[in-house]
Amino acid sequence: MKTMNKLKLFSLLILSLIVCKSFANIDYQPQTIILKIKPEFREFCKSNKIEIEDVQQFFSDIQVFEIKKIFPHHQPIAMKEGKKESNFVDLSLIYEIKFSSNKSLPKIIKQLSKLTSITYAEPKYNYALTYVPNDTDLALQFYHNNLQTFAAYNISQGDTNTVIGITDTGFDSSHVDLKNSFKINYADPINGTDDDADGFIDNYIGWDFGNNDNDPNPDPCAVCNHGVHVAGICSATSDNTAGIAGTGFKCKFMAIKIMNSAGLLVNGYEGIVYAADKNCKMVNCSWGGPSGGQFGQDAINYATINKNCLVIAAAGNNSSNQLFYPAAYDNVFSIAATDSDDVKWSNSNYGIFIDACAPGKDIYSTWPGNVYVPSSGTSMACPAAAGCAAIVASYFPNYNALQIAERLKNTCDNIDTVSGNNFYTAQLGHGRINLFKALTDAEKPALVTLSKNISDNNDNAISNGDTIRLKCRYKNYLAPTNNLIVKIRSSSPFVTILDSVANLGGVATLGDTSNYLQPFKIKVNPNCPQNQDVLFTLFFNDGIYNRKEIFYLRINVDYINLLENDLGITITSKGLIGYNQSNTTNGIGVTYLNSSSLLYEGGLMIGNSPNQVSDYVRGTSGNFDSDFFSTLNVSKIIPSVTADAELNGVFNDDGAAAQKLNVSVHQQTYAWSSTGNENFVILKYIINNKNSTTLNNIYAGIFADWDIMNYSKNRTRLKSNLNLSYAYSNESNSLYAGTKLLSNYPFIHYAIDLVNSGSGLVDLSDGYNTSEKFITLSNNRDSSGFTTLQGNDIAEVVSTGPITIFANDSAEVAFAIIAGNNEQKIIDGANAAQIKYNGIITDSFRYKGKNNLAVFPNPCNVCNFYISNFVKDKTSFEIYNLNGQLLDTRQIKAARENFNFSHLPNGIYIIKTNIDGNLYYDKIIIRNE
Repeated sequence: MKTMNKLKLFSLLILSLIVCKSFANIDYQPQTIILKIKPEFREFCKSNKIEIEDVQQFFSDIQVFEIKKIFPHHQPIAMKEGKKESNFVDLSLIYEIKFSSNKSLPKIIKQLSKLTSITYAEPKYNYALTYVPNDTDLALQFYHNNLQTFAAYNISQGDTNTVIGITDTGFDSSHVDLKNSFKINYADPINGTDDDADGFIDNYIGWDFGNNDNDPNPDPCAVCNHGVHVAGICSATSDNTAGIAGTGFKCKFMAIKIMNSAGLLVNGYEGIVYAADKNCKMVNCSWGGPSGGQFGQDAINYATINKNCLVIAAAGNNSSNQLFYPAAYDNVFSIAATDSDDVKWSNSNYGIFIDACAPGKDIYSTWPGNVYVPSSGTSMACPAAAGCAAIVASYFPNYNALQIAERLKNTCDNIDTVSGNNFYTAQLGHGRINLFKALTDAEKPALVTLSKNISDNNDNAISNGDTIRLKCRYKNYLAPTNNLIVKIRSSSPFVTILDSVANLGGVATLGDTSNYLQPFKIKVNPNCPQNQDVLFTLFFNDGIYNRKEIFYLRINVDYINLLENDLGITITSKGLIGYNQSNTTNGIGVTYLNSSSLLYEGGLMIGNSPNQVSDYVRGTSGNFDSDFFSTLNVSKIIPSVTADAELNGVFNDDGAAAQKLNVSVHQQTYAWSSTGNENFVILKYIINNKNSTTLNNIYAGIFADWDIMNYSKNRTRLKSNLNLSYAYSNESNSLYAGTKLLSNYPFIHYAIDLVNSGSGLVDLSDGYNTSEKFITLSNNRDSSGFTTLQGNDIAEVVSTGPITIFANDSAEVAFAIIAGNNEQKIIDGANAAQIKYNGIITDSFRYKGKNNLAVFPNPCNVCNFYISNFVKDKTSFEIYNLNGQLLDTRQIKAARENFNFSHLPNGIYIIKTNIDGNLYYDKIIIRNE
């Protein structure tokens, strides 16, 4: 069980930079949205109506046909002494929206999230059961011995007033071992009237959220009896001379069916809230999946914080350490499965999100028709643990929900050393539950990390050589501490821990503390690979009390969020712009004055034919064409030498395999914060031909799928005299964003309508294939968004070409990404960007003729010179600093020659090349390691 920030595998930048959850490979209900309205807009929200103007307009655009308040009987959080309970979760403004438009669900959700009245918008995820049926007749109820329940029953057999809510497929109300264990709602007998006025008519023995009726018995389907088996494990009636004994002994269960007649688990989180509202002490969730949004977290926080109901969830049956929801949510007690020898069950998930284990293999339990069968899965381990939690709750009635879980965690038997668990050390939670110890052991402290704050006192993109400062906040759930010491350790060869100890002293029960004044300091070693997940362990010690937590930090990440001026942008190491992964994840997109992102997707494309385009942007069948591969991760140049912020990186197109152009791209990024230069960023790409032959007909450009305000009302416009195209929303007070070609090659612009048929030469509704990419790189289309009066979803490509790149030679192309709050701001930014780009070469020198000198790499200290029009004995160069001072003169003896400039200080210099009397100028950056 984790609190507020469960220890998860996470990227450092996730703490503040993730904008929208990725939907790739996630199973969710089509054309359905979960939407939460901000409380300040409550007056515009009725039972099944949302009367907020921009929301209504958006609903009209996507053809909404049903609006349903998910929790219609929940009222706003009451004020206490003039203020709201700060930690309480308000569920009264959460709606389920159904629409008929065939527009992209991720895009719709991203757009909805931008509206000022929306707290969050997300899909309604589908979930699956977490058990593997097994009809082999094995030993009966061995798990009681493992859990030490019989010894515990001598101390406490639980209480009939302690109720376990079970959210599952259905329950057999006539089974001899279950019929007396149902929690009966005597306040609402079956008479066709909602006697207790709770919004559920005749919920006498439970409720069916799958079919919205009062019959929680199973429907006829292949997996519909799962709930019957689960219920028996924790709640089969004991001492009735029949069948089996549930681990919860005298504790009752509440029947909450969440499966519909089609066999789909459709309303799991609604079931959790129902259990909490009905005063269940805990709720069992033997189901889940790989996706988790804020709606699920809201439901769990509501149950835990508002209603003091512990959520217990199965870890999943994928034999994986990947996160599984709801088990991986904050404030959930997550349970993995073991066998009779305390060895991890072969299919059970494991990992840092696990809290504890319980037996889950060959678990004998109830089945419809007054029979019993064995089954295996974390679905079985979960109710075994839930029954134990119910006994603890009965014995310690003053414990809150999280204290119950911490008590069970503190008293687990360590099974890391059990033969067969060696591979899973520290990934099976605190061990296997021991109910006897949970009732009898002296109370100890229980420290849990609530949050982590990570910085490097720089760009917070932790890379090699950086020093991480880790500040954590902790809460103590049980006995007070007197002299708490927290230490951090890692056996990874990629980090060196510099400051590892924080002395935190005394922490009261339910008190919290932090190491903000004593941050852990961790040095990232030079040998750390890209995107490396490093395992750390926190050790808590206070005399006889010891506990540890494990977590991962992802370091040496391959993208940087550049926030130097009014335009914020994510620059990656693989040609993507705005986000490092698909569907707006790992990055901030493109922002203006801290707006929501104006960009859905962007990236560099380079091609020379309909069969040969290298890029990392969207392809066909929902996949990305991952052609670019980083050879030098993007990093900040510190101190910067040309702009207020500079980034540098190199990637190639080896990912394209047989279709690669065989190029290497040196990517340089520049940003300024000075007045007049604060709304653009320059992206410069030096494309090096690694072939032994010439590359002809090369086109290079930036693909940008702009989503400005309401993306379905967007348009693009062309300013060909400025080599500029920009996008905007056909709404009042629109923001603007665009792309300008800066380098001295032909300007090409192709505007794309992201609608069925495409309204042009390309139709991206079925993907973006190589042929379409080359069309948009090499052809012109002036504008998009004019297929309707209001505008529509648009994208564009600003490119240049054709370019010829000789063997082992290079060509430079450069673009500016610009944002503003009006058209003139974009135009001014475009002009300023051109001046700045020209000034990168320097205003002290001007080009004379075509530049025939290529220098690679650049920056360098030993630099390779390539001169395409070399003339023997008549070619030389001079090197100047930016003040015009002559520093060096060399004779060039070959068309390809290396020069060592390690005698010069780091900085920018001007190369003046004399080729048979013709003068050429270029820039070189000297960087001595």
